[in-house]
Amino acid sequence: MNGREFSAGLKAGTSIAIGYFPIALTFGLLAKTTGLSLLEATAMSIFVFAGASQYIALSLITAGVAPIVIVLNTFVVNIRHFLMTAALNEKMAPDDRWKKALYAFGITDETFSVLATQKTKKSPLVLQLELSLFLMEVGSCLPQSVI
Repeated sequence: MNGREFSAGLKAGTSIAIGYFPIALTFGLLAKTTGLSLLEATAMSIFVFAGASQYIALSLITAGVAPIVIVLNTFVVNIRHFLMTAALNEKMAPDDRWKKALYAFGITDETFSVLATQKTKKSPLVLQLELSLFLMEVGSCLPQSVI
């Protein structure tokens, strides 16, 4: 990855991350009021990298819904990501399967819109973009430990 590709990914990721910050911060605060520990809220942000599903899960946890229902709900809400990753597969440079699985994990509506409009097949852009957003999402849970 050269400096230009790194800069492009960082620039695209930063502009989206600014919008993610209040949403992720609110999630951390709501997770605390729901009764989740800092570890549980952070784990949820790491493993369920999908804002809408995280908010829905908090409501379902509060209501005492069975965990399997929460998992199925998350699957249904995020089924559109299968279509997004299939569409992006054509735009990606040939790469190992494990790397493509990593790209697919980080797909959100915002990353899809940025990546779908790219004219070139650049995998490093994907990693930089998704990493910056992922770190913002997970890092925004930390203020709940202070409050």
